[in-house]
Amino acid sequence: ESDSTLYIALQDKIYLGSFNKGIFCFDIKSNTFSKVNGFENNMIMTIYGHEDRLFIGTNGRGFKILSIDTGEIKIITNNKKDHNSISANTITSYLYDNGVHWIGTQFGGLNYTPQTDAKFSYYNKYGFYSTDYMVRSIYIYPDNNKLIGTRNGLFYVNNKTQEVKSFTIYNNENMRSDIILHLAEINGNILVGTYGGGMYRFNTEKQCIENIKNDELFQYGCIFHFTESK
Repeated sequence: ESDSTLYIALQDKIYLGSFNKGIFCFDIKSNTFSKVNGFENNMIMTIYGHEDRLFIGTNGRGFKILSIDTGEIKIITNNKKDHNSISANTITSYLYDNGVHWIGTQFGGLNYTPQTDAKFSYYNKYGFYSTDYMVRSIYIYPDNNKLIGTRNGLFYVNNKTQEVKSFTIYNNENMRSDIILHLAEINGNILVGTYGGGMYRFNTEKQCIENIKNDELFQYGCIFHFTESK
């Protein structure tokens, strides 16, 4: 969900997250499935692949990093005694951007690792305190502006004007749901998948929400994830 992808292709294999049985691996060359050890009874919320590692968000069991080559698993969990630890153990979204790890949590806002060290910090910008929201999805523009999808609407963080603009069912007539599940750029369009409100297009230049189609899926569907066909 969100950038909550529940599958990822890496090194001729597809890794799939399950509801309560961990992760399975599908080998494209041999057309066979196998179980990935170390995730038994884990509910997988998101999977992200980078180089030889899988970054995995779980429901209540923290953030896990799997080395594809060695099978070693690093587990990062909330430590209430450490202010710089990850803020919650339910990980709903993840994004890796130029060395920075961005992690959306269900109850602890948006976390990130500053490039100066390996510790997590809360993302707070221009009066937007991510810890006030359940973060479900993240999109980062080339100029480092951001779209942050939460269970309480969509937020656009503009670094040039140092403003944060919100889009909810209460302040935008085109919004039909405040639960933003997934954000991604497809063919130059920033698309927004929601729970129960279908899909929108975010017009960055005008900073507005636009409808795409009038059929049932795009108006009232639950869009957990989408990707561009190759």
